[in-house]
Amino acid sequence: MLDRTLRLMVLGAALVTFGFAQMGGKGGGAVGGGMGSGAPGTSGISGVMSGIVIGMPSASAGPVTGADGTAYVLRATTATLGNVPTSAWELVAINPATGKFNWNLPLDGLMISDPVLGKDGTILLTATGTAMMSSVNAPKPALIIVAPSGTSARVQARISIDADMLSAPVMTQDGQTIYVVATQIPFMTRITQAASAGSTFLYAFFPGTGALKFKVQLR
Repeated sequence: MLDRTLRLMVLGAALVTFGFAQMGGKGGGAVGGGMGSGAPGTSGISGVMSGIVIGMPSASAGPVTGADGTAYVLRATTATLGNVPTSAWELVAINPATGKFNWNLPLDGLMISDPVLGKDGTILLTATGTAMMSSVNAPKPALIIVAPSGTSARVQARISIDADMLSAPVMTQDGQTIYVVATQIPFMTRITQAASAGSTFLYAFFPGTGALKFKVQLR
């Protein structure tokens, strides 16, 4: 428990440092607007907020809506890990006529991005903050592709990404590519130095399967 708490503190401090580094430096998009913003080009402020309030989505972004008006949004739940209550997330589909859930889908991850509706009807999210702060077998940061239907949904693909922080996903206008910005922060620089010293990559994935199309280093 102590080890997990220490890791939470380290990641929180790293995110705060990263946010301030982004505010003072170039390229405010390495965190992709912070987890929960759904906007990969926002400033380092959301990086600061992500460090202070780990795992809580930004109130600045609303739900994504389908053609029929269904609202897809993250919902916080409480789970128990051993004897310790902990936060968990689920993606829910809310009926526009009744306000009731059409379905709810639990998602693994401490920080989950706001959902993005793909051109192919899938729902895209990224999950960050699992492997670092719990067991080595915990899910790694990943791109999540959800296939929804009227009354249920399933994770169609979960593509692990070697990074500490991920942006919200973006699908191109032609629906042929999913982009995610991933940032790696060297452990020794997380608190003592600017987190921007880490490496940043742009990942491009094929829709549907999430197969890697290419990877480009940005920093």
